[in-house]
Amino acid sequence: MSADTIIMGQEETDERPPEDPGHAQAHDGLILTAQPPETAQGFNLPQAPSTDPGQQFLQWLRQEVSARHLDVNTPNARIHVVSEGVLLVSPAVFKDYAARHPDHPGWEYVQKRFIKLKLHQKQTDGTNVHRYLVRGARRQSVVKGILLPNPRILFPHAEALPAANPHLHASPPSCA
Repeated sequence: MSADTIIMGQEETDERPPEDPGHAQAHDGLILTAQPPETAQGFNLPQAPSTDPGQQFLQWLRQEVSARHLDVNTPNARIHVVSEGVLLVSPAVFKDYAARHPDHPGWEYVQKRFIKLKLHQKQTDGTNVHRYLVRGARRQSVVKGILLPNPRILFPHAEALPAANPHLHASPPSCA
């Protein structure tokens, strides 16, 4: 049996696959074959370790988020869920990766390789970086980052996605 196969017994368990098109429906005693979320969602990302710095960054980001080593939607977080998808604060998140992986290429190269994966959404003017207004109780600021339109790119195994950060609002590209 493959690693993607789950056998459901007669007893109820807490470990059920998420309900999405990539998973078969669960019934007592049935074998469920779960497709990797990247395949189910239409992403052609390799499952084996990659030598591409963009892929390695994505794998690291997923692992860190899954292990809750990176904050999401907090004031100093590098990752924010927004109504349009997931915002990766740039260049900060790439600099964090480079600082933890000094044997890898610099953050600029890692960011370029991640952009080449074409998992992000470009602005209407063709630029890669999106601006968001951050509105708090006492102040307002701007955060810039790479927007992933599909949160499942970063949260492939999450049963429930984090709620959108109510303090971040997309800023039109013309605001500089």
